[in-house]
Amino acid sequence: MGRRRLSRQTAVGLAAAALVLGAAVAGCGGGGSSEARGTGSPSAVPASPTGAPTAPPTATPTATPDPVGARPATAQEATERLAGLIGGTGACPELAVARWGLSCVTAQLDADARPDTAYLVPLDEPGRLGFPASVLVCRTTANCVLERLGSAGAVDASALGRGLFQAADITGDGRAELVYLSTLCTAATCTSEVAVQAWDGSAWRNLGPRDGGLDNVDAATLTGTGAAATLTVHTAKLPESSGPSRALTVTYTLEADGFVEASREAEETVFLVHAIQDADRLFALGRYDDAIAAYQAAIASPTLRDWRTETEGPPPAGRRSAREQLVGYVLLRVAIAETARGNDATRAIDAAIVQGKEPLFQNAAQAFRRGLLDRGDLRGGCIEATRYLTTDPAPAYIAQVFDYGPANPRLTAPDICPF
Repeated sequence: MGRRRLSRQTAVGLAAAALVLGAAVAGCGGGGSSEARGTGSPSAVPASPTGAPTAPPTATPTATPDPVGARPATAQEATERLAGLIGGTGACPELAVARWGLSCVTAQLDADARPDTAYLVPLDEPGRLGFPASVLVCRTTANCVLERLGSAGAVDASALGRGLFQAADITGDGRAELVYLSTLCTAATCTSEVAVQAWDGSAWRNLGPRDGGLDNVDAATLTGTGAAATLTVHTAKLPESSGPSRALTVTYTLEADGFVEASREAEETVFLVHAIQDADRLFALGRYDDAIAAYQAAIASPTLRDWRTETEGPPPAGRRSAREQLVGYVLLRVAIAETARGNDATRAIDAAIVQGKEPLFQNAAQAFRRGLLDRGDLRGGCIEATRYLTTDPAPAYIAQVFDYGPANPRLTAPDICPF
């Protein structure tokens, strides 16, 4: 029989099958060049060393930078990071308000007719007790340079400090003053001062009280303006481990150079040491008549208690009681106060020597008299008294006499006759 001729459709199908078979043989290494053997499909996944397919590499996403971050640790860091956030403007960065606890106040602090902004920046400063912060001021709304006020880390960002932070016209001159609280803490207590910063055209001037601050402040308020401006500060009692203490309200009024103490009201005084401290304050203010009256009333009172004896018991053999020690001190101070107000102090000095029962102050009174006679004035008397009180072992004994815990001042020799 003759050979049948393939149809065109059948021939095309056989040709396609041959091509597929050839590709399969080449893919199995059955022939062809090395380039052909190494070439795969564009979508092929290369095998891993173990023969398992590996996933195609993925791009690592880039983390979005945190523009705020955690609280600054230091006042310098606070300045640098806040400057970056506000970008040279007087803006209040809301993210820092939420993340740091930042507080902002805006007012006219200087005389350029543009609003100024102040910032209270809480710090996470390692090792610092309390609630440290930094106060920064931008005195212009364009390209401002931040100014730092107060001691680094001493500004207070506690609830009390945040509540007191304000800008208000305290002096009545049409410009606002910046008010904040500064607090320094030890293991025993915290001492706080209210700052009232006024821009005088070339520098900041603190109009706040300059009394070294008060311990354990738990409230502070500012009312009025100008001559009627009043600052009231309240302190709470300290724990008994700190020694005897009293809740106290101190009122300051505004004078030309700033706030000065106008009154001091303590809760009922029950301990002799506190009554003597009140007299000491009058002495320090130069109110010698009032101080003498307060000293004499303190040691004459039959109700004022002896805290040291109550808490420590009777003194060891050879040592005077705490009451006798304090009475000896008072008699010496009365003699010094009589001399300071220009009176003849002979009788007061005699009383300090004869009636006093504490040898430390009896001997100091004799030295004071000797200085008065030899040198002819109050300063000469104090030079001789202080010479005796600074000669060993007197300083260590003075430290023991006035040790009523950290809640109370611990006098030294120069404090006793400070002229």
